[in-house]
Amino acid sequence: MLYVATTRSKDYLYIATMAKKELKLSNMGDAINFTFDEQFDENCVYEIVEPVTVESKVEASNFINLNSYPTTTRLSELYIPSEDKHLKHLVNIEKSGRKGSLLHDILASANTQKEVDDYTANLVLQGIIKEEEKQKLISSALEVLEHPELKEILGNASESIVEKNIIDTNGKLHRPDRVLINNDEVIILDYKFTLEESDKHIEQVNNYKVLLTEMGYQNIKTYLFYAVKGKLKLV
Repeated sequence: MLYVATTRSKDYLYIATMAKKELKLSNMGDAINFTFDEQFDENCVYEIVEPVTVESKVEASNFINLNSYPTTTRLSELYIPSEDKHLKHLVNIEKSGRKGSLLHDILASANTQKEVDDYTANLVLQGIIKEEEKQKLISSALEVLEHPELKEILGNASESIVEKNIIDTNGKLHRPDRVLINNDEVIILDYKFTLEESDKHIEQVNNYKVLLTEMGYQNIKTYLFYAVKGKLKLV
């Protein structure tokens, strides 16, 4: 504070301190009194009457000039309010990831146009999406559901179980997007919104198949649907 106070003056600088009978250092005023104790005159004034030399600053030869300052949002992504963390899978910071997460949730829960309409309307009510976003999401979801092969699989199912947890023997939770049950077979369907096809996707649905086998189901088929490419893949 003393440095700031003494380096902002333009023409004159006055510093007043409170005199004390007993000299002790308890604040900055005491430190100033102690420093100039032998130089005060009879009026308790210490005066410096001489101009201050202003040193000119020489610009360093290696100074870097930037036309623009690079910034990133990566750090801000770490600070998500606790009340929003449960929506992280829906309200992703990156727009492309957010859209994929939203479509994933819609398709994992809705099978018909009415169900898609109802689900997206609920997202608006919860404040997860804006009203103007709804129609584009509905169109994208219906485009997936109109895929001929996928539509046939969904239409033939007598029962559709969506996003129900399966607990393995170690207590770990697993959640396939859809389990479709017919009279003679069980189909596991998992939606993916990535351009790349990954071995991890195959490993994931095969793990679901093992769990359902252990539960007593037979004749199990597993499918991956890559929505971006419109590809239904039998695993």
